[in-house]
Amino acid sequence: MKKKIVLFSILLPLVFLCACSAEEQQAEDYHIDLSDPNEGIYTAADLIAFFEDGEGDTAVLGGSIDLAGEMLKLTKLRGPITMQGNGNSLTSGGDCVIRLEDGAALTLNDITVVAGADGLGCLGDAQIGGAGCTIEALTNAVHCVGGLTVMKDSDMLLSGTKGSGLIAESVTLSSGARVTATGTQSAVRTLKNDVTLSENAFLSATTSMYYSALKCSGILRMQDGSKLVARNEGSYHGAEINGLIVDGVVTIEADGGGHGVGLFLFDLHEDIVLMGHCEAAARFESGDGSLTFVDTPEAVEGKRAELAAGREEPAAVEQAEATEATES
Repeated sequence: MKKKIVLFSILLPLVFLCACSAEEQQAEDYHIDLSDPNEGIYTAADLIAFFEDGEGDTAVLGGSIDLAGEMLKLTKLRGPITMQGNGNSLTSGGDCVIRLEDGAALTLNDITVVAGADGLGCLGDAQIGGAGCTIEALTNAVHCVGGLTVMKDSDMLLSGTKGSGLIAESVTLSSGARVTATGTQSAVRTLKNDVTLSENAFLSATTSMYYSALKCSGILRMQDGSKLVARNEGSYHGAEINGLIVDGVVTIEADGGGHGVGLFLFDLHEDIVLMGHCEAAARFESGDGSLTFVDTPEAVEGKRAELAAGREEPAAVEQAEATEATES
């Protein structure tokens, strides 16, 4: 009997030791190394550290993150950075959620950015993009003091509750990029220069207040296949632009508010034909040009040929009269 008790006393610690070793091994098998951003980032501290001096160029969110009053800071030297949101949200009550220094580039995929002030704040020129990206801000979704470029084939929803969806010195949508913006103080606004829509780019600007949905202080430049939707559900213009340059077949759908027009241009000296509509009718301050809206690409080409022939006929008559006067 004593021998059995001694043997049990020896075996019992060994059983517990084996069990603990198995549990430790199981824990190691399921351990996630948070130092690797591709394994998943779960905390504000880890995400801030990744932006500041982390390794790699991609951060994968393992869950929604609240930065409280902090902001992420991205330099040109650190970037470009891609954030894979996996359907999660990134929230901050600071001056902005993510601040980009001059020349920085940021891609946001499958993520919702929720801002207590601005969403993205850019201190100079910047590039942003991503697919399935929504930025909801109390003031401006994107506020860029320099030129802003939206990357190729991006798809972004930008909303500014008390400001704009997008403010920048100039805005360029690369080919295939799609931006849908809403805001109370113009959905999209350039402070100095142009709005450029590259081939097959799409820009939608909607507001419901006393500002133009699109306010472009420069030229609206549209390349083949691009489309602009400017809608004012309040009292002012759908789009207010200094001038318009069109290359290829483009579309504008412009709807003004109760006291505005669909499209207001300060200067128009050419006869421009494009697809879409303008309600109320377009108005311009100076120039002898015209805007004609049609329904199909074939109608665009046909109307352009008609207008070109109309311009050539008076020119031919003037030339003939000048020749006759010289000969007499």
